[in-house]
Amino acid sequence: MIDKKGFAILTMIFGAVWCIGGIGIFIKDEVFKLNAIETTAIVVGYEEHYNKEHNSKSYSIKYSYFDENKKQHVKTATGSSNPPEYKIGSKIKVFYAKTDFDKAIYDSIHSLLLYSLFGIGGFIIFIIGFIVYKYRKDIETAFSV
Repeated sequence: MIDKKGFAILTMIFGAVWCIGGIGIFIKDEVFKLNAIETTAIVVGYEEHYNKEHNSKSYSIKYSYFDENKKQHVKTATGSSNPPEYKIGSKIKVFYAKTDFDKAIYDSIHSLLLYSLFGIGGFIIFIIGFIVYKYRKDIETAFSV
């Protein structure tokens, strides 16, 4: 059985890893955007995903953009949701790599939620672990009868 000190340390490590992961994903995407070419894309369709275990469907958006050489690219988002993140015909901001016009990311509310979940959630978990670690003796005294 794990004691309160061990629990607190594991909680802090888990929270720190989540927080660093969220910050790392955010920084990776922002660095990509800084070194990319910005354009506008149009949502042209959806890719349907079926989850047999939960008997549910989700949809990844398909979007089309033109690079600086006027070549069209059609990409499918890596994430999915139900309902879809954007409606067909919506304009979205896309960033594509200067060296590989087929590598692209788009501004997504789902990405922002992912960064927030990992970054803020990890920070909160870390703080809980820190509080338990720092005040574990006071907590034991407060709850002893």
